[in-house]
Amino acid sequence: MYRYEMDPYGPPLFMEFRVLRETPCGFWIALDTWGDQEKWVSKTGRKRYAYPTEELAKESFIARQMAAHAHFTRKAGVALEYLNSIGYSLKKFNDEEWWVLTPKT
Repeated sequence: MYRYEMDPYGPPLFMEFRVLRETPCGFWIALDTWGDQEKWVSKTGRKRYAYPTEELAKESFIARQMAAHAHFTRKAGVALEYLNSIGYSLKKFNDEEWWVLTPKT
């Protein structure tokens, strides 16, 4: 079973899990090397922790990142509305990559 996970310091992590046992509805996978920590993964669930192929794991990672991007974009829009409501705005600083909070003039 496979999963891609975010790494805040580099490229996404590719993880491979050992299947401990199979049930009619899913798999028990080992989260650690020794199999002391187990997690059950559905065979048919729409959102699963791990997937049987690398390609499905990659598709799941992309979907999760797209959902996260949409979520944080909405949250950023709300934050800007709140700042505007109290008389502040964000402006780019000298065409750089970062922004400065300034009072509205």
